[in-house]
Amino acid sequence: MSEKRARSEAFYAVTGDEKEVVNMKQLMGASVVGDVGREVLYWSRGHGFILSTEVDEPGYWKIETLAREEARHWCEVRLTPAEYRDIFGAA
Repeated sequence: MSEKRARSEAFYAVTGDEKEVVNMKQLMGASVVGDVGREVLYWSRGHGFILSTEVDEPGYWKIETLAREEARHWCEVRLTPAEYRDIFGAA
């Protein structure tokens, strides 16, 4: 099985909802906004903010789409003030 297909199935297995599946194509153009512990927040021009959280089983990620305000809050809580300013401007 190809790695791309395996990851897509992993996303599906974790979310249990086909609408929540984030395939590699969506993440290929995405930029990492922040990476803290087991969470990675991405920005994708076509899909907005995407938060991926590694679950207990290696290689499996829980994926959720965040609204801009939710992404701002995630960044405020987890990033340094300088990192936050670089992403959203004045803190």
